[in-house]
Amino acid sequence: MSPRPHRRSSIPIVFFLLAASTSLWAAQSPIISADGIGPTVEETGTEDPFPSPNFGATVAISGRTAMASIPGDLATEPNEFGRVAVFEKTATGWIRTATLLGTPEAGGTFGDRIDIEGDRAVIGAPKAIYLFEHRGSRWVQTAKVVLTSNETFFGGQIALEHGMILASCVHQDGDISKSVVHVYEHLRRGKLNRTAVIRPRNGLAGDGFGMGLALDGRLLVVGAPDSQGPGDAFVYLRFGRRWIQIDRLMASNATSSDRFGESVAIRAGIIVVGAPGADLGIPEVGTGPLRGNAYVFRPARYGWYESQKINEPGMEWPYVGVGSDVAMGRGLLALSQNDNYFQISNAHRVQVFDWVDGRFQSGQQVVYREDAGISDIDFAGRTLIASTAVPDSRWFYYVFGDASILVFGHDAQEPSD
Repeated sequence: MSPRPHRRSSIPIVFFLLAASTSLWAAQSPIISADGIGPTVEETGTEDPFPSPNFGATVAISGRTAMASIPGDLATEPNEFGRVAVFEKTATGWIRTATLLGTPEAGGTFGDRIDIEGDRAVIGAPKAIYLFEHRGSRWVQTAKVVLTSNETFFGGQIALEHGMILASCVHQDGDISKSVVHVYEHLRRGKLNRTAVIRPRNGLAGDGFGMGLALDGRLLVVGAPDSQGPGDAFVYLRFGRRWIQIDRLMASNATSSDRFGESVAIRAGIIVVGAPGADLGIPEVGTGPLRGNAYVFRPARYGWYESQKINEPGMEWPYVGVGSDVAMGRGLLALSQNDNYFQISNAHRVQVFDWVDGRFQSGQQVVYREDAGISDIDFAGRTLIASTAVPDSRWFYYVFGDASILVFGHDAQEPSD
């Protein structure tokens, strides 16, 4: 299949993007420290009335605050709607300071997506979104929005920035799924006001639109990993409450079922798009040559251009699912590989790349597990958080401490944002 044309926006990409990126992207030193966060007795002890099968299914970090979801199990415990553990960085390590509880509207998977911005956190569930604020020594729920239609649910990613909440929303009409992105702003009296609904231009709304979602200032990237095609990533620019699509990103070597857009990240105008189903065309034993890839796009005057493929010849990692998750920090790119698509091997890992001379280089492996998958990753400045979980742990009534979260520091002993 020949590459599709790259449609450019007629709106100039203002030069402040390029200027802002100059001070943020420079060669960096490798990881200097790593801390572990494990499930507490609340998740592993036999006295817990609400056992949790998958500690750390999703994670988020901002400054000295980290959060980890603890999904519920309504099949075995009708009143367990899920929880989110809150950790604070202290001089002696990461200390659990709070537990946020789900409500019946969460449907048992309270915390299936998390994002933190300073003293605010947004917690997602299939049927509801919750906004929490850190007030004094407590985290208080200040607003929520609940979907009442049986055919509509929140899916994909969630993002919180400058008081705005963005969440993908899927409407199921028989066998047809239509996806959009909802934008909410926090009003007084515990209300979240929907201010916009974002849809793709020149693309179908039923192609997984919103499965990948990343926000940086006024720029938004929405991934749409079409199961029937290669996939796309759409770029939007915010003008007040309006979101204008200014570019549509596609891989130069796109083929069907690449799942391009399943994960996205943006920082200082640089966009990274994961395509865990990309076929590198390398001979492979077992089920086939699918390896996965991640594509780097740099801004130009009238849009973005593909500047790098992370899994290029010479790398050729012998694993599948590369690019299943991507995250960017200050001058760093984290890329996870989850071999849960084709089972060619049973290895899972996270690599971190430095931005050197306009490219992500010098990949450093920070997680390698043969007995556990990579559940989620997130960056706060120069600090990476990654959660791992034993794949079969979801079948267990208790976690038994098999899951863990690793927090990696870069260039500084303390997290920075």
